[in-house]
Amino acid sequence: MREKRLTDMSASRSGEESCHEPPGTYYGATLTSQLGGAKPNRGSIRSLECSRVYARTTRISDTIIGDKFGFCSRPTSAQSRGTTTRSRATSAKSIATSTRSDIVSAPDRVTPARSKLTSARSRVTSTENGWESTRTSTLCTSSLIRPMTSVAMTGTSSSCGRRSLRTRKKSSCSVASTGLTSRTGNRSHTEFNAFHFGMSVWLLEKGSLVYTKQADAGFFHQSNCYIVLQVDADDTTYLHMWHGSLSATSEQQVMNKYMKKMDLALEGASFLSIEHEGHETSTFLSHFEDGIVVVEGKRKQLVSRASKYVKRLYRVQGLKYPRAICCECVRSEVADHRVLILDGYPRMYVWMGRSTDYVLRVKAMRLAKKMRMWQRDGKGHIVVIDATEKHLSEAFMRKLPDDERGLNNNCDDVGRDEFSSEPLIRHLYRLNGDRVLYDMPLVARQPLQQKYLTSMDCYLLDSGPSQPIVAWVGNEADSDALYSALHRAQAFTQHHNYPSHTAVCRLTEGEEPSDFKTVFCWWRDRAVKERQLTRSYTIANIGRALYSQTDRRTVAKLAEVWSDDHFLSGKGTYQIWRVDGEALVQLAIEDLGVFFNRSCYIILHRYDSGLDGCAGGRMLYYWVGSKCSGEEELQAHKSACTMDASLGHTCSVLRVLDGKEPRHFFTVLQGSMIVYDSDLHSPQQEDDTPTKPLLTTGIPNMFCIREIGPECMRVEQVPPLTSYLNSSAAFLVISESRVVWYGKNAHANEREYAKNMLTYFCPERCRDYSIINEGKENSEFWLTVENNGDYPKEFCKPKLYRRVPTLTKCKMYFGEWCFQDIPSFSQEDLNETGLYILDSYDQVQIWCGSGAWDRDFSVISQLLKAYLDKDPCARCQEDMSIWTINQNYEPFIFVRHFRSWDPDGYGGQVAYQAGRKRLRQENARIDIECQMIDAGCIDAIKIPYKNLIKEEELPAEIDLHHKENHLSDADFARVMHQYRAQFYRLPRWKQAQILQSTRLTSSSCSSSKHEPSSSQALTNGDSLLGSIANGYL
Repeated sequence: MREKRLTDMSASRSGEESCHEPPGTYYGATLTSQLGGAKPNRGSIRSLECSRVYARTTRISDTIIGDKFGFCSRPTSAQSRGTTTRSRATSAKSIATSTRSDIVSAPDRVTPARSKLTSARSRVTSTENGWESTRTSTLCTSSLIRPMTSVAMTGTSSSCGRRSLRTRKKSSCSVASTGLTSRTGNRSHTEFNAFHFGMSVWLLEKGSLVYTKQADAGFFHQSNCYIVLQVDADDTTYLHMWHGSLSATSEQQVMNKYMKKMDLALEGASFLSIEHEGHETSTFLSHFEDGIVVVEGKRKQLVSRASKYVKRLYRVQGLKYPRAICCECVRSEVADHRVLILDGYPRMYVWMGRSTDYVLRVKAMRLAKKMRMWQRDGKGHIVVIDATEKHLSEAFMRKLPDDERGLNNNCDDVGRDEFSSEPLIRHLYRLNGDRVLYDMPLVARQPLQQKYLTSMDCYLLDSGPSQPIVAWVGNEADSDALYSALHRAQAFTQHHNYPSHTAVCRLTEGEEPSDFKTVFCWWRDRAVKERQLTRSYTIANIGRALYSQTDRRTVAKLAEVWSDDHFLSGKGTYQIWRVDGEALVQLAIEDLGVFFNRSCYIILHRYDSGLDGCAGGRMLYYWVGSKCSGEEELQAHKSACTMDASLGHTCSVLRVLDGKEPRHFFTVLQGSMIVYDSDLHSPQQEDDTPTKPLLTTGIPNMFCIREIGPECMRVEQVPPLTSYLNSSAAFLVISESRVVWYGKNAHANEREYAKNMLTYFCPERCRDYSIINEGKENSEFWLTVENNGDYPKEFCKPKLYRRVPTLTKCKMYFGEWCFQDIPSFSQEDLNETGLYILDSYDQVQIWCGSGAWDRDFSVISQLLKAYLDKDPCARCQEDMSIWTINQNYEPFIFVRHFRSWDPDGYGGQVAYQAGRKRLRQENARIDIECQMIDAGCIDAIKIPYKNLIKEEELPAEIDLHHKENHLSDADFARVMHQYRAQFYRLPRWKQAQILQSTRLTSSSCSSSKHEPSSSQALTNGDSLLGSIANGYL
């Protein structure tokens, strides 16, 4: 009774205790915790009442900790002794949570002789029906000694608990790992370690989680459910639940509960999702670089069903991350747009359709090698068959049973399913509760802005039934919003009758992937605001420093400011033409840099080498004036494409708009350009295009001199009106008198260049001028320049900014352009027969393969229009630079977006043929006639089957990893329903399925020290995860 009163008193003080531990406290082991309570109400999660029990830490042997409690120990020895007191003055830390009326603690098995750990009133033992029941859950440290902080979620402030959860991922003082203790005799269960970097995969068997071996990662059964946990080196956690197409609904519900428990133990995973077979998200597939394989059936089923095996046919999909899905082995699966893998022994056949992408073919060959290595121990031949090879293709067809449906020659399956043809209309909702109609109001429709997302709330991004539903949770949202976001997103999909295979994801603020950011028109990472605003310089580089043109608070070097676009050195040859209808009028080289804003010009620049060591090539610019019509712009584009085709598609074509010229364009023009206003000149002067046209007499001529960048001057003729003045430039007014007007923010280079331009326009009276500063204009100046209103103080900044680039594959289906995004792209994703778009938000670069048939002017124009029509940010062509780039002639501005670049590194036909050649060489070194039977069964002792499945009575000579070797040939055929030679010819996953079904897989076999045993299960109630989730589920 006294212990009961102490427990109640400690629980009543839970709201007064601090959530922080004193620094410098280290744990070798922590006390036991048990969470539970009433069922949560709608709108807020049940408050978790935490009682603080202070303990003083001493040293304790790691060996005793590992032996008694079964969790990870540090390499150095440490001892800890916890002493429970009722005083708040004791300094140390421990975690003890009161849920109902008792405190559940570690079992009292540690003797004083082996460890000097004493527990005062921190262990309560309950006796039920004469036996002692102790439920244990422990928290252990990682392999390194780390300071630990407790996760305190009090009922008084849910936001305080939410903040303590989110600080875990960014703090080095965090809970290292969570031990899951499941007793089987005297053996302790494996641990759920959140600091075990890498991948962990569990599947569901008989209501419990079973850890799968590392070799089986990437192989999934159609009738099973899996949980995949990926922990990166930066402490980013990805938690996924994968459902097979034939998995039972009851198993999915049980798996959902386990995923919630893990999410609670992880204090909110960075990325949480529910995946479905054939509709996985790119984030899930990115964990398996070589692809995933979906095999038939369950991991464990009836022996009579598991022993039957027929040759399986796999359909390969996905350009970046391929997946092979098991399907019927019939001829109707054959189609021109499909890649099929026939898994037979001793040969594995890879059949390539006529219209399949070469990148997909290369990925399929790699996936077949993965299947051979992990499922056939590297023994077996891989035969690649192309549909164009008539004799081999007919031989492959004879291996497939005939089907009533016949051959499938439709092209709307594999190819079109993975491409998006219709524009996606995105909506942003706020998640306030579980009711879709009342608690999920609409916030905005696309185009979306980042400012709509607030840290206090939770939002849902709906991109339609064909895309994943994403729930975004802010850092300051309460715990209810974090753990209920996925459930509310599922309710949203059910309310809108979305397909059952629609993926549902949950993101947290600061952990958003790049494909989520691209949906918003403007996205700025919060971490950018915390970066240092100045750069450090030494005596060696301070001389080359200059002030940034974009941020006055920062100092940057020349290469740092213009490294984004500046890649030309200005050396080479030039040619310039003016577009006159369908004809091109070649101009003299002296006219380079002189433009009229009602005309279009084409400039061809041949450069031997550029900056940053880039190779030489050809740049083909077509400059579009601000007052030219749309037809003239299309004619200029057509003329540029025709010229590129006449040069063998060796040029990089770039559209340059008036007033939005890039830095490298000024390099071609030797650092300066002059743009005349066609309305202030006669058509005869524009057609003649002299280097220095006669200025119109009778009215003043005003020019704006503006520095675009270092050594880049732009002179533009504007009407003599005050609305065209600007405080950030210098102006030259030429009339009967010559005036140089300086704006307050005009740079010194702009002022000096204005004087030089006066010498250019009026060489005979170049020294007869007056200088007027802004704010000191006289009446004569206002008579020359008509006052029609106020003028701006600064020039308009570009509407678009540079983003992380994305690569999109473009393909035509039935006269309609379809697009597919390629995440984490590389050079091998570029196919020589395809068209791709590299989008960096302010630039769109269209890459054309050397074998692409559709890269003429009309096709490129339609492609660009279709791409921008489906843009979620609703960008306009006038706000971006548009490039057309040809294979083998890529400029540096395109190559720099790839991690590595090789002139022969494309994933096209050359890579495909090279891959086939390597496979033939590997096949020559593999002897398919070798004996597949395990030689260990020859000398192994033989034991009857009924005795072999009893692990407690087995002799020491038994190999628990390979019990099948101890069966006689007669028992093996009777138990396995097949002979030993037939058994070892099966794939590894099929062998494991038969062994699981016959109970010949030992539950006491331990795997390597880095991965738990595949037979140990996570049982509900015996783990910390189960205890945490008892009050939540």
